[in-house]
Amino acid sequence: MSIKYNMDEVLQMAERIEGNAAEFYTKAADLHSSAPDIDFLRSMARMENEHRDIFSALRKRLPAAMRQTPDDYPYLKATLYLNEMADVLGGEGTLSQSDPLTASDSLADLLRRGIGFERQAILFYIGIRELVPENRGKKEVDTIVEMEKQHMVELVQHLERVTQARRKKK
Repeated sequence: MSIKYNMDEVLQMAERIEGNAAEFYTKAADLHSSAPDIDFLRSMARMENEHRDIFSALRKRLPAAMRQTPDDYPYLKATLYLNEMADVLGGEGTLSQSDPLTASDSLADLLRRGIGFERQAILFYIGIRELVPENRGKKEVDTIVEMEKQHMVELVQHLERVTQARRKKK
């Protein structure tokens, strides 16, 4: 039996993933002493929180068909299952990602980790997309993927600026 999700469930996962990512960037900012680094990391945390809020608002406006549980849904405790999925996806939304952060982590290191997290999140959502029937929000998952791609682009661009600045100092 294959698992099927509706858009409401996907957005629940997305909200949790974005909230966890905001926690990562907030903790990273708290560990840095450079004002520009702190500002950038806090802006990433704000962006993650904004996306969480967007997903929350989208959930509230979903039509009934996108909230409907598929007839073949095998999980009675869907929320627990989905929260676990969001917490262990191995990317930006994984709660444990902020645990190993230290003050010695450079901004470039944090950016590389963030890029990896975004990559994992994109792959996660692409996989989930295949499990959402057309009438339950399959196309809307693409919106989430596009937001994650934009996060990745911003991180890559900032990493390039940081790397170039470091080269100029040498």
